[in-house]
Amino acid sequence: LIISRGDSIVSGELSIDLEGNYTFKTDSVLIHLGQVPIDLNLEKGVVDMELSGKGSIKHPFIISKLKLSDVTTEGVPVGYSELEIVLKDDEITVAGTLFDGKTDVKAGLKLGADLRWELEAQFNRGVYDFIAAYLIKDIPEDLILSLEGRLKMFGNRHNYNGHMNMSSFNLSMYGLNFKNSSDIRIGIFRNKISFEEVNLRSGTASFSVEGSLIPFETYDLTIYGDSSLTVLKNMLESVNDVKGYGSFVFSVQGTWKDPVINGGIDLRNALVGIKGLTYKIIDINSYIYVDNNRIVADSLTGNFGGGKIAARGFGQMDELKLEEFHLDAKLEDATIRVSRGIVVNFDGELTLKGQHGRSNIIGQVTMKRARYTQRVDWKSQLVKAKRIEKPRGSLSRFEKTGLNVKITGSKDIVVNNNIAKATLKVELLLRGTVADPILFGRVETNEGTVYFRNNEFEIINASADFIDSDKINPYFDITAETSVKGYDIRIVIEGKMPELDLLLTSDPPLDENDILGLLTVGEIGSNLVGMEEGIGTAEATSFLTGKYQDVLEERMTLLTGLDRFQVEPYVAEKTGQIGPRVTASKRLIEDKLFVTYSSSVGYSEGDVVKLEYRLNKRISLIGVQDELGSLGGDIIFRFDFK
Repeated sequence: LIISRGDSIVSGELSIDLEGNYTFKTDSVLIHLGQVPIDLNLEKGVVDMELSGKGSIKHPFIISKLKLSDVTTEGVPVGYSELEIVLKDDEITVAGTLFDGKTDVKAGLKLGADLRWELEAQFNRGVYDFIAAYLIKDIPEDLILSLEGRLKMFGNRHNYNGHMNMSSFNLSMYGLNFKNSSDIRIGIFRNKISFEEVNLRSGTASFSVEGSLIPFETYDLTIYGDSSLTVLKNMLESVNDVKGYGSFVFSVQGTWKDPVINGGIDLRNALVGIKGLTYKIIDINSYIYVDNNRIVADSLTGNFGGGKIAARGFGQMDELKLEEFHLDAKLEDATIRVSRGIVVNFDGELTLKGQHGRSNIIGQVTMKRARYTQRVDWKSQLVKAKRIEKPRGSLSRFEKTGLNVKITGSKDIVVNNNIAKATLKVELLLRGTVADPILFGRVETNEGTVYFRNNEFEIINASADFIDSDKINPYFDITAETSVKGYDIRIVIEGKMPELDLLLTSDPPLDENDILGLLTVGEIGSNLVGMEEGIGTAEATSFLTGKYQDVLEERMTLLTGLDRFQVEPYVAEKTGQIGPRVTASKRLIEDKLFVTYSSSVGYSEGDVVKLEYRLNKRISLIGVQDELGSLGGDIIFRFDFK
């Protein structure tokens, strides 16, 4: 007789007569568990068995020597096992060792209407990781379970009884190590498992279980203790860091599928890091209670971004799953760095709510102070290769959360970098998701300064309208003016990056090439005849070395404390020579006095010094020494027409 399936095979000899007498003996029984069409939660393993028997249908006798090897569950090795199984008449007996000899086992079964049975197992001191791995769906990397104890059970077709006593229990997972502080005693009577004494400790933390349960039917448990919150890190999908301690008492009662939970937890000095959120919430203190599966936090306090956060909310569980939640949070004086060079201080009132696997954040944020100080390396950007976006991994539930947050700010919202100095008004709506936010609305100003080469443009009006529903790419509308060598120049910029429309006008009138000449090298086009090649070379060099210039200018600004430091090509007024000019500026006396100094390098040309003192928003006093050494002064009055 030969039976095979894949690599598994059963072969042997069998003889039976008409009266039911038989004899048999196997030559080979080799079974690969991975090929067995039954879900045993075992990835692999090999069963090697010797079978022999002699008897009759009424009085059978069969003896089997069974060996199991290379068995694993959830990637954790189970170890080698060896058993002897004997069927004699209506009784089956089992004896042997399991799990690399760490467990001695004896069992018996009486065939008949009641199917009476008994089992004894002695767990010798050793590592039993595979038991936890068999029961836990997502096992942690640091899982270690060691045991020592004894189990005795007996029963029949209808119920089971018994008792377990563990003298040593040591479980390590999620960075915690739980040990029993006394013998663990669990009783079993008529299918009810009673936790007579279960007390575990981990450092100063403790964990105890009292009560009973009937597997797959009912709960009647009380769980209490004082534990580290680190264990929650791998249990909550959207959380990447949890610290702190909590004292808790919970009762679990009712049906197996939908038990009723009551109790509470007192959080102390907790820390929570959420995937998709750069800043962590720290110093969390709260009492959270559960009333008939309804989770309630009447008062939760903590710190976020150096400011305070106060929250309250509720959640509703159904079949041990959080199906609905609502959390109102108020933030005061929080400060975050949105990206490099962008720091925002704000107050806010936000609501996080969700239902059936979907969640949203709605509310309002008021910007109290904001600074945009990141240098804009425009020359580098023009010659920079397009960045290739990296594919993202799977998103957490929080990162998929929808956004509907109004963002406003009208005071102390400042751009202060190498291309502009201005105070902004912000009216924005944050939509999209946490992972892919989108902005709608407007950022605008009607005062400030824009820098282009060695020129300072006074802003007439400037706005950025966020209207793109696919990405954050605002539409710019900027009007600014300056005065260069007796020409009043107005610049108008419109459009989206990188395709901006530029319009230049002047008084007295010049064509755009002449205006560009004034702005870039300080001369109009008609005065540059014969120098085009030198100017072109200087400009090309400026662009090709833009990255190095940007780094130099940024480092010099940081080291010296200057507000602006620039190196640009320039045409000498007297000789027509082309060379670099260094410009530095600094704001003094609470930003009322502006000092700008420009010096040519490599040729004899006078330095330019400009002083501007702003009496108020509309009146400024100007004093200038130009490259020819001439001194001049102006009073500037500014009027807005609407």
